[in-house]
Amino acid sequence: MQVNRRTTRPVRVLLVEDHELYAQTLRMLLASNGRIEVVGRAVDGAEGVRAAVALRPDVVLMDISMPVLDGIEATRRLRRRLCAVRIVMLTSSRDEHDRRNALAAGADAYLMKDDPLPELEAAILGRLTAAVS
Repeated sequence: MQVNRRTTRPVRVLLVEDHELYAQTLRMLLASNGRIEVVGRAVDGAEGVRAAVALRPDVVLMDISMPVLDGIEATRRLRRRLCAVRIVMLTSSRDEHDRRNALAAGADAYLMKDDPLPELEAAILGRLTAAVS
């Protein structure tokens, strides 16, 4: 008799972050969660859109302020190309205008870079909605 074991694959995450040290630290922290797999990184919004189309992650962690193309416009473009991808805006901007624009562009959640790791993990795993931070 063959036993059918159901396995759950990790949530595939793309980091779109221009600060090297922060991105490396975030990658390490997320790697410690067995339910999350970081599949790539982009250093600006334009590269992030290209990487997301190529890699088809489940979640994109998107910074707002980046060179070449900011996170809000990158989110708009991703929303048009990859409807199902979950976009979590991860930023240091506490500006209400930025938060509203990010959510209007299609971000699923808006988190601060200094929020606790469990909150970020919850957003990645789909347990946290846009009405955060």
